Amino acid sequence: MDKTQRISKLQETDIESASSNLQGLFATVNDMVLLLSLDGEILSTNPAVSERLGYPPEVVKRMPLKNLLPVEEADEWEQILQKIGKIKSGTFRLPFFTLNRDVRQIEMDLSQGKWADHEVLVAICRDITYRVEIEKSEYEQRVLASALADLASILNSSLNIEEVVEHILENVGKVIPNTTCNIMTAEGNQARIIRSRGYEDVGTEELLMARIFDLKKVNSLYKMAYSLEPTVSEDTSTDPNWTLIPESLWVRSYVAAPITFQGKLFGFINCDSDQPGFYSREHAVKLKLFADQAGIAMENALLYSDTRRYARQMTLLNDLTRISLNSDDFNKVLEQLPAQLAALFQAQNVYITRLDETNRKVTCIATTHPHRSNFINQVIETEDCSLTIQCLEAGKAVFIHNGSDSRSENNHLCGKYAETSLLALPMNAKGVKIGAIIIGFGGGYTISEVDTAVGEYAANQIAPLFFKMASLDEERSLSEQLGHTNELISALSRVGTSVVSAPDTASVMASLGSELEKIGIHSMISILEENSDTQVIRYISHEQNILPAIEKLLPERLPVYTIKTEGNSFNTTVLKEGKPQFIDDPERFVSAQMPEILRPFKRSLLSILLIRRETKAIILPLTAESRIVGTLVLWGENLRQVDTEAFSLFGYQTSAALENAVLLEKIKHMAITDEMTGIYNRRGINEYGQHEVDVANRLGRPLSAIMFDLDHFKIVNDTYGHLIGDQVLIEIVRRSKEVIREMDLFGRYGGEEFLLLIIDAGVNQSSAIAERVRRAVADTPIHTDAADLPVTISLGVTALTPETRTIEDMIQAADLALYTAKNEGRNKVATHFNPGEADERGD
Repeated sequence: MDKTQRISKLQETDIESASSNLQGLFATVNDMVLLLSLDGEILSTNPAVSERLGYPPEVVKRMPLKNLLPVEEADEWEQILQKIGKIKSGTFRLPFFTLNRDVRQIEMDLSQGKWADHEVLVAICRDITYRVEIEKSEYEQRVLASALADLASILNSSLNIEEVVEHILENVGKVIPNTTCNIMTAEGNQARIIRSRGYEDVGTEELLMARIFDLKKVNSLYKMAYSLEPTVSEDTSTDPNWTLIPESLWVRSYVAAPITFQGKLFGFINCDSDQPGFYSREHAVKLKLFADQAGIAMENALLYSDTRRYARQMTLLNDLTRISLNSDDFNKVLEQLPAQLAALFQAQNVYITRLDETNRKVTCIATTHPHRSNFINQVIETEDCSLTIQCLEAGKAVFIHNGSDSRSENNHLCGKYAETSLLALPMNAKGVKIGAIIIGFGGGYTISEVDTAVGEYAANQIAPLFFKMASLDEERSLSEQLGHTNELISALSRVGTSVVSAPDTASVMASLGSELEKIGIHSMISILEENSDTQVIRYISHEQNILPAIEKLLPERLPVYTIKTEGNSFNTTVLKEGKPQFIDDPERFVSAQMPEILRPFKRSLLSILLIRRETKAIILPLTAESRIVGTLVLWGENLRQVDTEAFSLFGYQTSAALENAVLLEKIKHMAITDEMTGIYNRRGINEYGQHEVDVANRLGRPLSAIMFDLDHFKIVNDTYGHLIGDQVLIEIVRRSKEVIREMDLFGRYGGEEFLLLIIDAGVNQSSAIAERVRRAVADTPIHTDAADLPVTISLGVTALTPETRTIEDMIQAADLALYTAKNEGRNKVATHFNPGEADERGD
């Protein structure tokens, strides 16, 4: 009989009679022995209690036993004490705290008896923690195996992939505890959540469902994707590998497992908790077992779905072939085909594009998109970023992710397409590149080899129909172009006849612009400045609308409108190579020509110039004496690239008209220019002066006149001769030009008399200008071949009045003022006007 059995025997007999031997037995028995009062207070313990639980005897003596138990076990202990009071002995299981606060599972044989004349309880305790853990593990494995068997049956009860995913989400909780859980699908280096539960309570559901996860940037997902093993983060706050994203700030514990089948990754099951330590490695193992069952179910559902889809595709392909071969109504075919193709691929949208190989542009000719007007007959791709051209040049289908693909070279190929993924199928017939069928998919769609093969077959069946359509369109286009060209040549011939008869360059330009406007073409002429990289705009359509608009936008007076040719690719090509240039996007052309100061108002100016999205332009070189002297820019909505040749001939005709006008202007200029000084002569003063008087009266602007002549100039001529006198006059003109404005009119009225017309200035401002001229002459002697001669001038100033109608009126008034200056001693500035009649504009 061992020691434990001997103690049990004593419990069944009279404990009091064995009291002398009890302490000895306590000290040597292996099990923990506690002597308790009837109310559960510890009276004595054997050494095994200290060894197993770590409590010294003096610490626990007189301590209620319930202090060694978890708080939630206190009621259970009270019930045990009451029960022992009735049945006297029994065996019970209770968790005990060690001194280190570890929990040990204890099996207790508890009996009531007498000892030293007292009713006591004797508790013989065995540590069965390991046995309990084994029992628990065996039970949990039996439960898990049963649950997985049941779950496998549930998951495979449907072949509908949507239902399978829903079953997975609903049954995760039967394997591991969770309040928030989601299922992700993985494709390439990305993943997204397709189902979730519980996140609405933490306010992150919408954000998570909208997020595309980059596997390379989320450590847990990246690890699972490449190892195909589960992962767990028991406490995310201390886990260095945890990837923090805004939507998961609340997560403190996390477990996840990949959904796989035979090495193929479908996605992930993720469970989150806000409690640190909530998940352990054990949960990860269980979740992986469940995820493997989910992978089998998903594979079966996808195989079934693919089988049904392929059968349906064969039926739709037959319908497509029948439509393409039997229909004579091409417009009706265009209405039907996109919908049939969308059904064939279960796509979000379908676009049928046509390539214009000449212009390298791609136009949409049919689509299922709800906003058809944004696509039909619109250029939706350009040469440098065309999915259509890419698949045609590759000679096979091209599949890309639109924008969501991290490879930036794919992102710019997508034109106007809004779908997440795009499959481009080339259409070729008889060696001609016709266009493409663009299939647009939403979500993280993955294209299969079968999808690609079906798509290419469909494109090959449809391509001959579009080749036939393209041939008919080409015939119609050629016929239309021929008619258009003939009409254009006739119209330009009429314009040319009108232009040739114009007497000067301004008339040539005005006549050209007016006649071109009649056939819906707007124009601009700019001339190269000598020894400069700038062009000056000499004429532009709608100038009468542009100038007031610019003055309103920029009240300060603008300088002459010039265009820089350096760095301006449009003009440089024409000016250097002498070849016309067709501009498909005039808005870019206008932006390149526009001075920096006007660019904030570009939209307003484009509207005034009638430049719209449909507008096209042609730039023509203008030549004179076999050299390029400027450009003629034409724009309108009816211009085509094929018109360039006809306009080239028109450009030569315009150049000849301008050259003739320039020659006439040179002759005219000689007639109105003083040969010696190079400024206007009396005829020029009268002609252009009258024009300025008329403009000032019409627009209500100020205008002043300064008349001056040399003091005692006869003495210079008599003393030094007329050649020296001419040198004096030339120098006075040079000095005067340095202190007056370019916009002002300057002429030699006769002999030593000169006239200045000061534009946009009243009498006060003009008097100040006159004083500058006087000082420029008087302050420094004039160097001549004979000597340095001191020379002075007298000046008379007058201003335009409401009664002034002719330049002769102003000259007469200025002459009177000059007479006053002479009478007052010469070398002076005098003014002449009736204050009651003087025009107050300008001062």
